Amino acid sequence: MTANRRAALAAVVALAGTVVVWVVLLPQKDAPTQVSGGKYDMRMVTLSRVSNASGLELITRDGQTLVATVDEVDEWRHKMEPPPLITYSSPQTGEMVGGEGRVAAFGEVEALAQKDGRLVFPYKTGPQRVILRDGDKDLLLVDDAVIARLTQEATDVADPPFFFEFEGLSWFDGGWEVIAAAVRPDAREAPASTQAVLRVRFSADGKLERVSKAFTRANGQRYGDYAAALDILPSGVAVVPGFYRDGVSLVNWAGRTLRHLDIPVRRVEGVRWDAKTRNLYLVRECVGDGTACTEDGGFGVPLWIVSLPGGLNIAD
Repeated sequence: MTANRRAALAAVVALAGTVVVWVVLLPQKDAPTQVSGGKYDMRMVTLSRVSNASGLELITRDGQTLVATVDEVDEWRHKMEPPPLITYSSPQTGEMVGGEGRVAAFGEVEALAQKDGRLVFPYKTGPQRVILRDGDKDLLLVDDAVIARLTQEATDVADPPFFFEFEGLSWFDGGWEVIAAAVRPDAREAPASTQAVLRVRFSADGKLERVSKAFTRANGQRYGDYAAALDILPSGVAVVPGFYRDGVSLVNWAGRTLRHLDIPVRRVEGVRWDAKTRNLYLVRECVGDGTACTEDGGFGVPLWIVSLPGGLNIAD
């Protein structure tokens, strides 16, 4: 997936003068839009200084709730000033209000989570080796032994060889959880070659604890999509947005989809459920339509805020 994203970020549009921040309310109807199993309202906010979002977290600064996103590019090739590694944006206006780190300082970064008020992210030190950066400490998550275990699970539903993409990160119940997608190693568009999607849990000190069965739809058929974002409900059910397909799936440890929300969002790489406000936050990876990224890259990644008054209805 890295090559595709590099192509998508081959150039960044430099806007002369003032950056325009705009907010679009969707859908423009008097009544909430119907969703499978309930109703929702949705609005979209443009994150004016975010060009790539590979993770999403809700943080509090000076009493205000902000949206933190992480940029995954492993090298900044543009003349303009690079953005922070992690950008803080207002969920009301989309304006950048702060940040931390420098983009590309850790190479390819694929996710973002929060632990004890600190923002934590995984980064790669090799094709199939993933390190978790927590403050000034590094924690090894994925090594050859983990890859062997994941290969064993993926082989239940597809034939190897596999290359594993690790996206989505959540700190839950004293441990870490990520999403692993088994793709073809020689695929031109890696996500499109997805063979299996798995939940993977590690202890607080990085020991592999559990691997789910490969994801399936509610009807038992293969999941059939890539997965690049993850949140965990108090019940332990995973919130997994679509990448090529619309919507958000709620998936248990057996890999079974318990519920699918028919929300018109795609290429989502960050998700967080706010149980207090009953809002679901979803951020798109890049600027573009459908599942494509625009060729010139550019700033202005969409953030969707979906209000679900009835909740997610899975012990949320």
